Amino acid sequence: MGQQPSVAADDNYAYIGTGAGLFRTRRGDAAYNRTPDFKADVNGVALRGGKLYLSDLGAGKIRVLDTATMKEVRAFSALRPGALAVAADGRVWVIQGKQSKEPFGSFYTGGEKVVSYAPDGKAGPEILFENPCAVAIDQKNRLLVGGLNRHSQVWFYDVSRQPKKVGSFGAQGGIFSGEPGRYEPQKFHWIRGLGTDKAGNLYVASALGSWYNVLIEAYNPTGKRLWDVQGLGNWLDTSTDPADENIVYTKENVFQMDWSQPAGREQSVAGFSVDRFKYPTDNRVLEGHGPGHRLINGIRRIEGKKFLYCGYQGTRSLEIYKFGQGYVASPSGYVSAASTWRPQAGKRWPEDAETFVWSDKNGNSVADAEEFASVERKPRWGSMHLDAKAGIWDCADGNIWHLPCEGLDARGNPIYRRSSEAVYSNPPMFPSSKLHRVFYIPDGDTLITSGSPDSEENATNLLVCFDHWSDAAKRTQRWSIKIPFNDKSYTPDTNYGGGSPQALFACGKYLFVGYGYGYIRVHSLNDGTYVGTLRPNINGFKGGGGCVDSDNALNVTLRRNGEYVMFLENAGRNHVMMFRWTPPQQGGHAA
Repeated sequence: MGQQPSVAADDNYAYIGTGAGLFRTRRGDAAYNRTPDFKADVNGVALRGGKLYLSDLGAGKIRVLDTATMKEVRAFSALRPGALAVAADGRVWVIQGKQSKEPFGSFYTGGEKVVSYAPDGKAGPEILFENPCAVAIDQKNRLLVGGLNRHSQVWFYDVSRQPKKVGSFGAQGGIFSGEPGRYEPQKFHWIRGLGTDKAGNLYVASALGSWYNVLIEAYNPTGKRLWDVQGLGNWLDTSTDPADENIVYTKENVFQMDWSQPAGREQSVAGFSVDRFKYPTDNRVLEGHGPGHRLINGIRRIEGKKFLYCGYQGTRSLEIYKFGQGYVASPSGYVSAASTWRPQAGKRWPEDAETFVWSDKNGNSVADAEEFASVERKPRWGSMHLDAKAGIWDCADGNIWHLPCEGLDARGNPIYRRSSEAVYSNPPMFPSSKLHRVFYIPDGDTLITSGSPDSEENATNLLVCFDHWSDAAKRTQRWSIKIPFNDKSYTPDTNYGGGSPQALFACGKYLFVGYGYGYIRVHSLNDGTYVGTLRPNINGFKGGGGCVDSDNALNVTLRRNGEYVMFLENAGRNHVMMFRWTPPQQGGHAA
């Protein structure tokens, strides 16, 4: 299927095109139609004069339906048809998809060009436009085109005769113009949808992400932004800047927080950190699966400079991105415990997984072959942790490794050298494959170890805290606790990892443990005693199996006013949950 959903609306209905067919929904009727009115791989819909035009990608046809009867009145052949618009003279302008082995590849980053057909299906003029994704016709009968390109503008064409560009809308360079990455009116990125209304207002849908995340903005005829809405769905995590509790980052989006606002309204979009045009080999752009399954492990300040660290759903490598001008972060380094990313053709997963360190030594933000160090085919099949001083910890195969950050090199990249790495044996209560997470607190040399000695699951129901970890002679166990695991009296659903403690984070005076169900369990960091459990209640969602399924799914910030803010992934519902908790002054429990 082409997988390019599309929407058109008249006074009575909204028409939604999907890979499963055309759905027609009565406007204002909450009981929407789940049965397609027309079964086809619909990649574009448009309305004109009581007729509904469909791009049927699977059949290679443009189909025309009467909206009164929903019966087909005519059809004609079209090569890889996608989004379309119909001019006043009945000419159909349609994005022709690129050649691709997989149908979705025809349009995913934009089509090949914009072509046209007369009402009788005869091919007509074409428009060459880089990666077109969206077309529309405005009240002046101009064709509007937008897509994925450096200029990031809406271009206007007079199509009364041969197509001629007659104008544009939006800042040249889009979101990377002015202060790079700052989100402001008319600074677009990857325009995915266009629409107009009778009043001459323009509606622009764009992707504020390397592969997904949607913004819709409305502009009046003078170019003033009327409103914007965001659908920035993420099943990853977020992290605050250690130097500014009011700025929150995902792997690609930046949010400004106003903590005085009501729950759910604290955040506003501030920026975007991925510039695919300046840094085309950025992993947040290139990896087809990675962009959807990459979590932020943290923002770190090293010698005053800001870096973003992120890794996969099961963290066996950490990518490092360096912030420069504005909000954009460029590839800076990569530390692998088990990865096939190192550029070389034919690598297989998991047979060819390697450990290595990459640093952008020449400053071009490209992983050049000579920049890789300590390459070994000795993968560590465990979990990684990033401590507050940007030290990187691994636990796997009966060992715990600590790779310290040793400052910045001449190009401003964090320095990691395997020669400086320390290795420790697992604590005796964790057999070789049973230690699943570690969390290190540099101030105090405290290490929290966690795993599941009595289970084959990747869980963390036994937690043991050690002081003076780095000095074997002084190392002492502070406390050891067992917490609920697959206990339906605690988590109502234990399916899909719901009953499993998955992620941990120590902050301030507390240890926080994220459960697969979406709960956050709180313990005293001093002695391990149970404080309470934070449970979600977000628009009726109170937790569920599959909510949390990553080892680094939880980040916690202690604000200056004593409030703890927890960010926890909700993989099953494609968002991040935020909890705010101020501990009682004397004893008490979490809500």
